[in-house]
Amino acid sequence: MDKSYYFNDKNVLAENEQYLLRKQLSEDKEVYYNLFSEISIIKGRMEENMFRKYFEKIWVEEQNEDAIRVSIILREDGAYVGNITLRELNSKTPELGIDVVRRYQRQGVAYDALRLFMRQVSSISKIDYFLARIYSNNEPSLGLFQKLGATFIGKEPSEYQAFLNQLKDKDDENYKWLINLHPEMENIAGGKFIAHYKVTYKDIE
Repeated sequence: MDKSYYFNDKNVLAENEQYLLRKQLSEDKEVYYNLFSEISIIKGRMEENMFRKYFEKIWVEEQNEDAIRVSIILREDGAYVGNITLRELNSKTPELGIDVVRRYQRQGVAYDALRLFMRQVSSISKIDYFLARIYSNNEPSLGLFQKLGATFIGKEPSEYQAFLNQLKDKDDENYKWLINLHPEMENIAGGKFIAHYKVTYKDIE
């Protein structure tokens, strides 16, 4: 589906008295970078200039993904407070994700913005349900989607576990060397998984 289908001529997907949900624009790049920095699990392991180069690469790649990214803007003062992503646009079960700027977390932003987003997308697309992939130890996100009426439908290994599984299958010698060097890796990788939840707008009506 053409990404422009979701937005009006002012790049707006949906709005109410509290929030404006609009297409992520080039002018959002720096605030998006700040959000990206807050949620990244690798930022603390990289030098700032290397992390910035990594972000620039991701920024370009994201423009070509089968996805839309929506900036969440506060109507009150125009503040950028988060980002909603919808992937696999031609699917009847597209993947939904949200990140909220740290200072605006625990204020109901994610719940209210997702309700507004899902209502609009469900009205213009044939959606069986939205898929949410959430790490099993991410209690805030689990709580959010459960509040939205999400239902658990399955799970998959974490990316870390998937990497180890792939290495073991393709290069057992290097796998054993790595585990011998870092014996804690298997426990860390197996300590969490990615839970799959389905949610529809009617679940929260």
